[in-house]
Amino acid sequence: MDEAAAAMRALLDGREVTSAPGAHYAFDGLRHAPRPLQPRLPIMIGGSGEKQTLRSVARYADLWNAMGPVDVLRNKN
Repeated sequence: MDEAAAAMRALLDGREVTSAPGAHYAFDGLRHAPRPLQPRLPIMIGGSGEKQTLRSVARYADLWNAMGPVDVLRNKN
């Protein structure tokens, strides 16, 4: 998911994406056209896995969607 979120953030920000060798996706000069009308189209990532998901949320997401008890979410936030 981290690789996909990075590619989506770059595409929505108007950048071209080329993936590194060994990546999960094979992009070679991928572009998104037309660009979104908004200056920055937000990305929402849902999940609460502390090892991978929350790291992707911190790097690429504008919004985080999670469920759970308040004390657990307070700790993850």
